[in-house]
Parts: sequence; C-alpha cells; structure tokens
Amino acid sequence: MSTYFEVDTYALISQRAQEGGFAGRLHQKKRAVEAVYGYLAGGQYTDHIRRIAQHLTDIEVLFHKEITSHRKMWDDRLKHYQGITAGISTVHDRLRALILPAAGQGRSLPAEAGKLLPKFARRA
Repeated sequence: MSTYFEVDTYALISQRAQEGGFAGRLHQKKRAVEAVYGYLAGGQYTDHIRRIAQHLTDIEVLFHKEITSHRKMWDDRLKHYQGITAGISTVHDRLRALILPAAGQGRSLPAEAGKLLPKFARRA
C-alpha cells in the first residue's frame, strides 16, 4: 500500500524525467564519462603525457648541468675572493709593520698614525 507522499514523489520524479530533468542529466553524465574515458584511452592523451614526461627528463638534465656550471663558477669566484683577502691582508700587515714596528726598532711613522690603522682580525 502506497502513501500519498510516495505516490506524489513518484509522480514528481516521472514528470521531471519526462521533462528531460533527471533522465537528461543522467544521459549527459554518461556521455561525459564516456568522453573522458575515450580521451584517456586514446592516443592524444598518451602523446601529451609523453611530451610532459620528456620535458621533465630534459629539465632534470639541465638542472644537473646547471649545478656543475654553478660549482665551477663558485670555485672560480672563491679563488678571486681569496686573492682579494690575501692582497688586503698583505697590505694591512705591511702598514702595521710600518706603523707599529717590532720591539726595539724605531717607528717609521709618528705614533698617532697607529690610530688610523683599521682593525682587522688576525689570520692564523
């Protein structure tokens, strides 16, 4: 035995189905799923995925080349920085020797000149 609610709900569903509501949407969903499956199973999707994978592989190769190139550049730059540091240290040590001579020797420059000497950390 059906209740009024069940009969009314069935009538509403039947009416919507006839208007193309549920049945139309269900058919559209089915066509959309079939279209997606067809694309994923077809060669066009596979070709795109292969091209993407090739780009990723090429980028990895370029990345490793870039690392090697940067390391070489950084090593060359480090040599220049070490040369600059060594040159500054030599000039600094020479000026220090002129301004603050070893014990027992006379000064080459006036004592006030020692105040002008920049303070650099001594290297071991």
